[in-house]
Amino acid sequence: MSSIRMQGSGSIDQISGAIYTEIVQGSITGECRLDVKHRFDNGQTRLMVFEKFYYRAGNRASLTVLITEKDDQIFVDAISTGGSTGALIRFNWGAENSFVGLVEKTLRNLGFR
Repeated sequence: MSSIRMQGSGSIDQISGAIYTEIVQGSITGECRLDVKHRFDNGQTRLMVFEKFYYRAGNRASLTVLITEKDDQIFVDAISTGGSTGALIRFNWGAENSFVGLVEKTLRNLGFR
């Protein structure tokens, strides 16, 4: 499992759109499996779940992204799992780090820290 937490500003639609574009349109095997939005009086959240096939590992990895907007601040939590192979001994080819790295790169380009 690999995860990041980053903070920045912007609109939740802009941030989620940039992440979607990087993962789905920027790859042959990336796909969005779930996209849920909730609005509240003082903010909103968006939960996105992605899957991607990694050829070097021969398996699919999952990426869950929670975007929270509150008072002109955006918080992004991204967690990737499922990139290991083996039933008893998990051998990780780096797919989970790579998947989370796509989100981190995208957010850094948007000024997140």
